[in-house]
Amino acid sequence: MARQAGTGGVYTGSVLASNADGTTPQSFTLKVEALHIITSVNNATFTAGTSNSFTVTATGNPLPLVGASGVSPAAPRLGITSNGLVGVPPVTAVGKYTLTVTAVNGLGTVTQPFTLDVKANPAITWNTPALILFGSALGAGQLNATATILGVGTIPGKFVYSAPVGTVLPPGQNLISVTFTPTDVTKYFIGTQEVFVTVNLTPTQPVQLITTQVLSRDANNNVVATITVANAGSSTAQNVTLSSVKIGTVAGAITPPSVASIPSGATAVFTATFPAGSVPASGAPGSISIAGTYTGGTINSSGRIVLP
Repeated sequence: MARQAGTGGVYTGSVLASNADGTTPQSFTLKVEALHIITSVNNATFTAGTSNSFTVTATGNPLPLVGASGVSPAAPRLGITSNGLVGVPPVTAVGKYTLTVTAVNGLGTVTQPFTLDVKANPAITWNTPALILFGSALGAGQLNATATILGVGTIPGKFVYSAPVGTVLPPGQNLISVTFTPTDVTKYFIGTQEVFVTVNLTPTQPVQLITTQVLSRDANNNVVATITVANAGSSTAQNVTLSSVKIGTVAGAITPPSVASIPSGATAVFTATFPAGSVPASGAPGSISIAGTYTGGTINSSGRIVLP
């Protein structure tokens, strides 16, 4: 045989007839028709506003003709070709569509249900923030990206920043990123953006300790205050100790209680844990006070908070 058995195609060989007078050969041709199978996947995603295509593929003998039909609902600027789909759908066409792909040869027609998702890429706008002084925590003034779709406007979703609210960045140029996840991921893609945040270190005294805090709750509903102490001075702060962190009049358990030093332009991170139920409930207003010492000076700061 000229071809492997079990596959469609034309096979050649010979037939032999033998008796006492000898052997007579005869050439023989066998044509095998193979059932056709659609080999392409049963789904695709098109991006609105750009050129897209999807090719339907199939095997069989004879080689089948492939195509698609019956797009539902009707999709603007989406075309069906002799071997698949093409189109530049507008952003107004975002959504899910169903259709049928086909493969046809002399043995009949094979169909496959097909799903087409049309999604739009959001434009993430995030202007480069104004420079900040070392020791200042990132907040809404820096973390203010927006997501829009041309012709649609702002779309809702969740922004996750690589440096979240409350982060104290080191001096210099800091590259931070944001990932936007739309509320409706069936219509819109996830988007990302990056910006540089410039942090200036401008010492006005040898040791200048600045405290910031971020409040959260752990798995046991305890309130955890993460306290960053930044040294914006020109000299190293030695023997830095936090002696008290209070929410209202309730003192938290501090870890670690002290660090040996904080160089100029560096930070140290402490945590203060408040047992569940010892402080007001989530959403309640309150106050936080932080006290401590370092060689040659003291730490005192306070402010208003909202309980997490």
